[in-house]
Amino acid sequence: MKKLYTLSLLVILSQFTAVANDPNPEKLYVGYVITLDGKRLTGQIGDIFYSNIISNVVFVNDFGTSYKFRAEIIGGFVFIKENQLIEYQSIYQDESRTWAYLKVIERGEFLTLYKAPEQKTKYLVEVASGSELQTQTYNIEEYWLQFEGDKAFRIGRLGFKKVLKRKMRRYPSLVAQLENTELKFKDLAEIVRQVNLIHNQQKRTI
Repeated sequence: MKKLYTLSLLVILSQFTAVANDPNPEKLYVGYVITLDGKRLTGQIGDIFYSNIISNVVFVNDFGTSYKFRAEIIGGFVFIKENQLIEYQSIYQDESRTWAYLKVIERGEFLTLYKAPEQKTKYLVEVASGSELQTQTYNIEEYWLQFEGDKAFRIGRLGFKKVLKRKMRRYPSLVAQLENTELKFKDLAEIVRQVNLIHNQQKRTI
């Protein structure tokens, strides 16, 4: 029964995410969206919405028409904020079976680090109150990793090195390097950079 409620909720929400009305101009940044076939559509990027069942972004095209693109229908988007180029990619989250926009923190040929938006909304269906829809929004610090050719997975502070070592068991030399490092979870981007560097060096020596 829970799956039926989730499916119905997803269908209902999808009816309200096709067009965005009057986005706040102060929250729009010059950028572009990336289509599934790799094309770029220029315009402005607005609010990013992240939840347990749906993720979307406000996009205003060069003609001033505004939309909300769900994560499953585009490849991602890029925009400039405070002179920095920021990239989000559409990633399938296997644990929730949904697509979401995740910020690219460190991209590598072998391993890439993403970060979720800082706020997440959780949708709940209260069966006891007549299937009433409830929402809860809270601040998060959520990181995701993706090895080349594999699915993305969420990485937490607790035991993160053990998780990485298990994921890299096919690369014992990388695991040995990781065991010797004193880098902590807050240095996750540096860990990813080093793993990619070591991996690329080993490829060149083969």
